[in-house]
Amino acid sequence: MAPTPLLKDPLKRVARLRALIKRVEAGEHVQNRDINMLLTDTEREQFKRDLSNIGDISAVNGSVQYPSDLDSYFKLIGQADRAYSEYHRKRSNKKQRKRPMKSHIETAEGIYDRAQERLGELLDSADPIIKQAMIYWLDRPLNYSAEGTLDFGLDPSSVPRKRGSRSQYAQKSSVGIPNKHEQKRLIKIDAMMAARLAMIAPKLAKRPMKASAQPDLTKLRALTTLVRR
Repeated sequence: MAPTPLLKDPLKRVARLRALIKRVEAGEHVQNRDINMLLTDTEREQFKRDLSNIGDISAVNGSVQYPSDLDSYFKLIGQADRAYSEYHRKRSNKKQRKRPMKSHIETAEGIYDRAQERLGELLDSADPIIKQAMIYWLDRPLNYSAEGTLDFGLDPSSVPRKRGSRSQYAQKSSVGIPNKHEQKRLIKIDAMMAARLAMIAPKLAKRPMKASAQPDLTKLRALTTLVRR
């Protein structure tokens, strides 16, 4: 089978990528050959490898293997929870109520903010399959700002926690085990977003990264917001 020709016009490629990303995000079916027309040879090979790995997240005994990289995020949540509890403990103490306690709540919010940044880094650097496993192990759906960055409140009730956590603030997760169709959908989106990043911000795309790292999709979402204007 002859290789799929690359659409040469860069402006048409960017516009076409944007249109196809929206279609896939909306749940429409987009054929692989239509995506390959917009990818370079290197990007096609990566796309092909990612598709060949579909199924690695399959359930074992009804569960998804826990990604240990999430430990660094949950560790920050634990630290922030302790600072938040200390703030409320002193606030309820009549002897300490009149003392300045602003630093305690600021400390807690600061750690929650760092945790939010860390979770964003983990999701952006993970390949599509691991990313789905991370989302599965969070106890609630993720919220994003208009710029494409994670956006949740800096308090114990708002931050995502580990699935099955006994915390009083934990929620019962409704995120199911991603099937092969959902995995394929996410791989298509990631492949096209990475291609757009390489065209819109080539210096960012060529920045040295670890072998396992993927393009920063949060930055890409922000960049694509700008080019829509």
